[in-house]
Amino acid sequence: MSHQGDHETIDFDIPWTALGLLNSWVQYTGYGTPRYKRVNGIVYVEIMVQGGITSHVADLPIGCRPKYNTLWCGNSGEPNSYGWNEIHSNGAIVLQTNALWFAMTVSFPAEQ
Repeated sequence: MSHQGDHETIDFDIPWTALGLLNSWVQYTGYGTPRYKRVNGIVYVEIMVQGGITSHVADLPIGCRPKYNTLWCGNSGEPNSYGWNEIHSNGAIVLQTNALWFAMTVSFPAEQ
């Protein structure tokens, strides 16, 4: 870990790590554990979840967050249905559609 001004930065890789799901969201039956990793300053997120009661799905830790809020499209709910979500600069993964389930695989540069 290093310091840049008032900012701590992580300058090492993080292996695949399970996401801590919030608000009754659970791993989609029959699919892999929702997870993230950081390699060479790029964060990778794989998530397929179901059953949540609010839009806040999970939080990414410091060092694995985007510098700015980001918008992503993913499969949701019914067949051939797409929704969008945001990964906020504070790490919150927030679903922006009404869905019984949601799937997303994304990558982005980690905040530096």
